[in-house]
Amino acid sequence: MKKLLLIPALVSALMSSDYDYELTPLIGYNYAGSDLQQRNATVGGAEMLFKNIGEYIHPELSAFYSNSDFKHSDASTNIYNVALNGVYEFEKVGVLIPSIKAGIGYETMNIHPDGDNDGAYVDAGVAVKYPFYKDVALKLEAIYNMNDTIGRNDDNIAIFAGITIPFGYSKPAPVATEEVIVVETPTAIAVIIIDADNDGVDDAIDQCLNTPAGYVVDELGCLQKVNLDINYEFDSDVIHSESIPNVQAFADFLEVNPEHKTLIVGHTDSKGAASYNMKLSERRALSVEKMLVKMGINTDRIETKGLGESDPLVSNKTSAGRAQNRRINARLLVTE
Repeated sequence: MKKLLLIPALVSALMSSDYDYELTPLIGYNYAGSDLQQRNATVGGAEMLFKNIGEYIHPELSAFYSNSDFKHSDASTNIYNVALNGVYEFEKVGVLIPSIKAGIGYETMNIHPDGDNDGAYVDAGVAVKYPFYKDVALKLEAIYNMNDTIGRNDDNIAIFAGITIPFGYSKPAPVATEEVIVVETPTAIAVIIIDADNDGVDDAIDQCLNTPAGYVVDELGCLQKVNLDINYEFDSDVIHSESIPNVQAFADFLEVNPEHKTLIVGHTDSKGAASYNMKLSERRALSVEKMLVKMGINTDRIETKGLGESDPLVSNKTSAGRAQNRRINARLLVTE
């Protein structure tokens, strides 16, 4: 006997955002190495992170400016730094997002005291971000650089604080549906299976005879969890027109199975502040409830819940993983 069971893959519902870029204006303080002729100085600048390039390590361009007094005179010099780094961002730890980076840079000055020449350097840094509004975050960073060029051998440590502003939102492609075939070993006794709703459960024991095609069912033929294919624009709880038939199919199932109630659960990925993600998941779950009510389902049969980023299906390290974690589930409850 051969049974065909269609299992829809987890399809992304855009609960939070994937951005192409992050711009971070920074201000900080540079501690000049003992071999340098300059004094410690305030530093200002900006970093641009290209999150649309690279899966794990993303390129970052930075530029900084400072004006430093000389240690042994009343003169000062303007110092300009540009750098190219590779940035690796770890998964969120509580509410914080740590990262590390390394790369190369070039420093130039308009006045050169003895031993302080323009030159290339290597650098490395550590940072942590604290999202406080959507994906806007406070960033704290420490950068070490070492210059070992002709006529110069020194190092610096700079401490920075800034605000990270993401922009350039990209909508990921939906995950395709997959088909799984389950083959059972035939027995010596011929058994006739009647399965009107094609859910893989014999009608003789099927307690939910009108399950929509493709939904995952338990051994009694009843839905346990449904991953609704619902897409949203960034920071919106408006359901796209192409997703309405999916909600209608679920409403039709509830209409012919009055013994069931449903719990609509919203999820997000780990991008942005956890508190904002929780509210966003709740708003989108409510948007599905409102549409089901408009389709004729009594509000007493619908419950909603937002889990924010607390229940990921897969790792949030990649954009593909984050897309799978942005979703809405519908769970079936038995009416008392």
